[in-house]
Amino acid sequence: MTNRFVLPCLAVLAAGIALSSCGKSSQSVAPEVHAMSLADLGAPDSVPPPPPHPNPPPHKGNVTVLFVSADTTLAGTSGASHWTLGNDGIKPFTAQWSLSVSDSLWPGFPIQGSIVLDRRSTTPLTIQVPVPANAAAGTYGLNIWVSTPDPNTFAVASGFLRVVSP
Repeated sequence: MTNRFVLPCLAVLAAGIALSSCGKSSQSVAPEVHAMSLADLGAPDSVPPPPPHPNPPPHKGNVTVLFVSADTTLAGTSGASHWTLGNDGIKPFTAQWSLSVSDSLWPGFPIQGSIVLDRRSTTPLTIQVPVPANAAAGTYGLNIWVSTPDPNTFAVASGFLRVVSP
């Protein structure tokens, strides 16, 4: 009876050893990694990308203008308004500017001029603002408009000038 019991036990033991060693080997196998983007999942695009433009448009720089300060000015004299103009383009250009006083009919306005702006730089601009002798004391708005050689590129800014009575 022990022979009948020993033989099945040995068979079960041999099967257990065989199964426990299954998949183990002395050879190392590196895992394979396959990366794919979401674009790879769909069908390829049937429309090819357009060819590059033979003459790409030139980089158009932007012009910026910033009010810095203005002198408190006595009526009948002139005061300085201070601005900073910027050119972020790769070429220098001459900017045209025009300064006006908000809600005022002061004679001699708008004041206009031009200034050369170097490439990728800022340039200070000081504009003398003549205040009429009959101007009432108070704060007056200043508006500047700056344009580039490209008529579609311009900048505007506002500032103020404080006028005091004599």
